[in-house]
Amino acid sequence: SLHDALPICLVANYLWGPLPTLPAAGSNNAATITAKALTVSGTSVANKTYNGTNAASLSGGSLVGIVGSDNVTLTQSGTFAQTGVGTGIAVTATDSLGGTAAGNYSLTQPTGLTANITAKTLTVSGTSVADKTYDGTNAATLSGGALVGVVGSDNVTLTQTGTFVSANAGTGVSVTVADTLGGSGAGNYTLTQPTGLTANIGKVPLTVTAADAEKNFGSPNPAFSVTVSGYIPGETAATSGVTGTGLATTTATDLTVAGTVPITASVGTLAATNYAFTRFVDGTLTIKPIAAMNNTEVSTLIG
Repeated sequence: SLHDALPICLVANYLWGPLPTLPAAGSNNAATITAKALTVSGTSVANKTYNGTNAASLSGGSLVGIVGSDNVTLTQSGTFAQTGVGTGIAVTATDSLGGTAAGNYSLTQPTGLTANITAKTLTVSGTSVADKTYDGTNAATLSGGALVGVVGSDNVTLTQTGTFVSANAGTGVSVTVADTLGGSGAGNYTLTQPTGLTANIGKVPLTVTAADAEKNFGSPNPAFSVTVSGYIPGETAATSGVTGTGLATTTATDLTVAGTVPITASVGTLAATNYAFTRFVDGTLTIKPIAAMNNTEVSTLIG
């Protein structure tokens, strides 16, 4: 027949023949749906105080590109390019997606982020100041201080120094501390100086010495004198601030028999801010007997 002879015939503008066979389900007719890339806008990075880590705190970011009302959330995180103190330090974002629709998206991390790591403030505990004797300077000796706040095993050392607010002797003299930091980790820290420290500056003891003297029996006592010694190097009686004069006295009188009598040294009117008059050296008054006098001295005695 015509149908058998011709597998396909044109009848009234239509093709007539066996229908094509379609691929079975599951054969090479599959397509791929790829994740949509999201971006993050508005991210900021907080400055932080040095803590020995490179962890950064990111905030303010919002996802751009979510389809409709898909449940996709953003968790922000990141790291500084260094752990030490610096300004404008690059920050690498490591944000992540969450929510029930997160699997349909990929995330393009924000770039160009920076922030500062500022120095951590340390304090000093346990500082003491040694009392001293006046030496003309305001140098103070500090000891016992320990740093508080060092991170982990950072290599940070403390050098203690300070000065009295006055070089003069006194009690409870205020001390200004000027400690410094050292060690390889010192650059990551600042130091708060200890306050409220005081110590005493004691007076230097001076020696008042009565000069020896002599006289004849029956004569009035001569004028006695004293000397003051023991000033610190670089100071003299004229520059030491000592005022007044020392006193030398004796119990001898005109009629005291020949021999020796002590001349007693005492403070008299001596006074000073930085010196104390606590050491006294007596002198000796020698009274010559008549037999030791020359004729003129005997004549004077007899009158």
